[in-house]
Amino acid sequence: MKLLENPSYRNHQEHKDQLPAFLVAAQRLRNRLNEDPLPIRDHNAWVDRVSQHLKEHFGSAHEVRFNDFSGMTFYGDGSERSKMSQSLDGRSRRLHEFISELGV
Repeated sequence: MKLLENPSYRNHQEHKDQLPAFLVAAQRLRNRLNEDPLPIRDHNAWVDRVSQHLKEHFGSAHEVRFNDFSGMTFYGDGSERSKMSQSLDGRSRRLHEFISELGV
């Protein structure tokens, strides 16, 4: 029905479907938090990929929200490991919000 109402729906759905895949990638990174050295480069590449996808397909507002953790409480020791964990947690929360809002 949605495809009949909006022929470009299929393209939008493909972009929406990518969001859960980003969550899977975040979980894989979270599973690597005990590695030494810490996979910071892989984390940063993931953040860049998600930010770019959001900006291109959903607009700058989503990309900005993806990077905004205000109002979220995190506890950590200030280490790089803790910062990466907080980044993955916060950004995963935002992706879950976007998925709910977009009805994926």
